Amino acid sequence: MNGKTMKKILIASIIPFLLLFSFNIQSDTKKLNGDEWKVNFNLPKGMRDAVKTEDGYVILSGWPDIWLTKIDEHGNIIWQKCISSGNMESPKSIIEVDDGYVIGGHAERVNNRGENDVLLIKTDKSGEIIWKKTYGIKKVVEFGTRVIKATDGFLIVGERMKAPGEGMPLVIKTDENGNEIWDRTYTEGEWGGDAIKIEDGYFVTTYGGWNIYLIKIDENGNEIWHKTYTRGAFEGSAKIIKVEDGYLIGGWGDPGSYFLKVDNEGNKIWYCNYLGRDPTFLDIAEANDGYIGAGYTYTKTVGSSDIWLLKVNKSRGDKVIWMKNFGGRGGDGAGKIFVENNNYILIGDEETEKDVFEGVMIKCADYLPPEINITRPRENYLYIFDREIMPYDKTLVIGKITIMVDIYNPSGAEIKRVEFYIDKRNYTYEPVKVLYSPPYQWTIDYPIVGWITLTAGLYYGGCEGVVADKVEMRIIKLM
Repeated sequence: MNGKTMKKILIASIIPFLLLFSFNIQSDTKKLNGDEWKVNFNLPKGMRDAVKTEDGYVILSGWPDIWLTKIDEHGNIIWQKCISSGNMESPKSIIEVDDGYVIGGHAERVNNRGENDVLLIKTDKSGEIIWKKTYGIKKVVEFGTRVIKATDGFLIVGERMKAPGEGMPLVIKTDENGNEIWDRTYTEGEWGGDAIKIEDGYFVTTYGGWNIYLIKIDENGNEIWHKTYTRGAFEGSAKIIKVEDGYLIGGWGDPGSYFLKVDNEGNKIWYCNYLGRDPTFLDIAEANDGYIGAGYTYTKTVGSSDIWLLKVNKSRGDKVIWMKNFGGRGGDGAGKIFVENNNYILIGDEETEKDVFEGVMIKCADYLPPEINITRPRENYLYIFDREIMPYDKTLVIGKITIMVDIYNPSGAEIKRVEFYIDKRNYTYEPVKVLYSPPYQWTIDYPIVGWITLTAGLYYGGCEGVVADKVEMRIIKLM
């Protein structure tokens, strides 16, 4: 066999392998981004909570009106209904029951100097009200924050104000028809957070000042024990879910957000902080290989707040596996997360233009997001007529400047575009430059004088994930 024949055989044997390798890369990329999407829809008055149903989701929104919006699994509106109008009612949570939905919140007491009562509403599967109940003591302010299914009725968690700015956690038990069975207040904490059914009663989370509290109560609301936890932050919420080997409590405070893992007796397993520019958990969930927090953040955003998704390890919660942002230039946030087949469904609000909000539903896959860094101009350097001169005590640009960014894409996510924004005095919603392919660089060559913030936002994937980098500079454009 001569050399040419051997070469042909070798090439012929390598080509199928290369084609297969190329096909696998393309297939992996398609799989990575193909099942991701993002949809916007009309959602009156701002999202409060959502529940998954057999054929989609029901979203609770509103104040002072209460709205229910039924969407399918792809975010298409099936029906939408205002179930209470002009009654100064504030809905907070929703659950599904066999024959409908139950909504918890609070209502302003009519003609009584604005005191609030705890509110409970039951609707049928079409959103028609079956009954509406309020609970409270005359001339006392009460709030409802969370409703859950109890053994033989419903449990409402909230707070009763014993003095202005000073509350007591409140739990109310009703039967299936909303008739009050008992109510209890507890000294641990000032604000009611959440509750979950356990084998011999309920766990109730409360918070106040610098502490998170976990109270165990029996079926009659009697306190069995309580535990106190602190991380050195002023706490603002405390949600609780059952996980495979205990319970996970999560929420936000000042500073940052947190996860607290406890065993079945409330003993602390671990407690972790997650800091940044106001990273706020509004909902928490368990994935196969981690714990998930969802809400909003001002960290690495292209504008105001972004929808925020954080995944951490289960063993100690001390390793951030990834963080993802979603949103545009406005104020965006997610109030609910659902974990489905290693994907994540987020439902929330998005400011699509100034003071205009829409509902948003996002489905994203589980992978490391890309990163973007502005590499030119460098921080604390002097640039004159597009030349880097020397280190300086600030970033100073005289004349034109070519902006360059570097992208790190460990998962091979689909890069959609890079948007550039320049903020000086007026906050702009439109980018000054959009690039759809590399090289991601452009030249500022028009009159600007003064301090500016340059933002580069990288959009990726089928769900419009975004990550941003910013640089502050003083720029003088000479004519």
